Amino acid sequence: MRAGALSAEDAEQGHCLAPDYIAWQVARSKRMLGRVPDLVFLHNPEHGCQEGEIADRLYAAFLSMEKACSQHTIGAYGVATWCGFSSGLFDVSTLLELATKAGGPNHHLRAIQLPVSLIHLAPVAQALDGQGPLADALDAGLEVFASAPLHGGEIPDILTRELTDLISPGSTPAQAALAVVASTPGVKRVLLSTGNPEHWTQAADAVGRPLLSPDVLRRVVDVLGT
Repeated sequence: MRAGALSAEDAEQGHCLAPDYIAWQVARSKRMLGRVPDLVFLHNPEHGCQEGEIADRLYAAFLSMEKACSQHTIGAYGVATWCGFSSGLFDVSTLLELATKAGGPNHHLRAIQLPVSLIHLAPVAQALDGQGPLADALDAGLEVFASAPLHGGEIPDILTRELTDLISPGSTPAQAALAVVASTPGVKRVLLSTGNPEHWTQAADAVGRPLLSPDVLRRVVDVLGT
């Protein structure tokens, strides 16, 4: 607000994708990193947005990101969403159309991010049938970042031994949950944070193992539903 990049109203709402604010945040990220960010996500464009407003909001944001790419302030950009895809507010095709409108055929939209987990299983079920945002992103050459794979740490505490062994015999509940996410068609990155080195080692081991078969994933979806 002191820099004039954020209005009091936007600050009160706790969310902003206005062009001036994007430019300010991108410059700040570059300064803090000490280098050009490889990829910058526009987070939760659906926040406080009605269906008829989302295209204009995304287009204005994409214009800002394309400008940042042309100025070599960032390398590329993506859209991170919690419920934009699941609510039907937008899909991958919409994002690609708006990116092309903003940056031409050589636009810099490179990735999407969305929750994928044993609680958010709909993207997994859709991907197994070649549908949904993960399949669409794969077809378009976009990277998929899976967020909240353990749903804020809740999943290991609710995963039964029986279901854990169905997924990956001998694994811990956390490892089994991560294996499902990492094995989902289209997922390229699994986002995880932990302050425990042992947890990190176990997570790296889980996502580094051979992928679960589609049959196993389908059984998990059948057991838990979407």
